[in-house]
Amino acid sequence: MVMDPQTQFEQMKEEAFYSMEGLGRLNPEKLDFYVDYLKFQVEHGFYDGDANLNILKLYQFSPDLITRSSIDNVHLVLAKALMRLPNSDYVFCRAQLSQEMIDDNLTKKIDDIAHCWRPVSFPSSGM
Repeated sequence: MVMDPQTQFEQMKEEAFYSMEGLGRLNPEKLDFYVDYLKFQVEHGFYDGDANLNILKLYQFSPDLITRSSIDNVHLVLAKALMRLPNSDYVFCRAQLSQEMIDDNLTKKIDDIAHCWRPVSFPSSGM
C-alpha cells in the first residue's frame, strides 16, 4: 500500500524525533535514514529543520562520514534552510559546517544568495 506524502512525512518526522533523543542524535548509523528523509523533504516540499540540522551535526562529530555525496547533502540542507529566511535556520546550519564545507564553491554560492536575501533595515527618518 502506498502512503500519501503527508502521512509518510508525518511518520518519518516522528521516527526522526524519537531517534534524536539523548545520545541517539549523534548515532552515525542513523545517517542513512536522515539523508533519505532529507531527500523525501526535497522531493515533496516538506521541511524538518531539526532533522536536517542533525545531519550537519553528524558530519561535524563524525568527520569520517564526509564524502563528496555528503557535501551534496549539506547543500540540500542549506538550500532547504535558505528557503526559511528570515528565520534563523540557515545561520544554525551554517554554524555546523567544517572549514572544508565552507570553502566548497557551491556552499559559497549559497552563502552569497543568503546574504542577498537577508532582510534590510533602514533607520526611520522620523517623517
